Amino acid sequence: MTQALQEYLVVIPDVENVSPEVRAEARPIHLQDIQPEIDAGAVVMGGALLSKMSQPGQPPAVNGSVLLVHMENDAAVRRRLENDIYTKKGVWDVSKAQVIQIKCGFRKPM
Repeated sequence: MTQALQEYLVVIPDVENVSPEVRAEARPIHLQDIQPEIDAGAVVMGGALLSKMSQPGQPPAVNGSVLLVHMENDAAVRRRLENDIYTKKGVWDVSKAQVIQIKCGFRKPM
């Protein structure tokens, strides 16, 4: 019997003082690797957490990431985070990741 998928809000802080260059270098690989999970509906939403509002012409002050995922359980989510290029390159601090089970009431495309 297949286990039903659960919804999780995942908040992953960046490693303290990680350089923007390291994050920028890993980003294209992260996006390429996560695309099949987006296509399959396992990853519903994702983006950067900002420490402050960006000024026009300035790069965003990124200090982590947020995901909305459909996975079997908390352990599956944590395995996914551990295998991400952001973790392997020292961008995400997965030891501080919050994996919060939710029941989404609605979704509206932006």
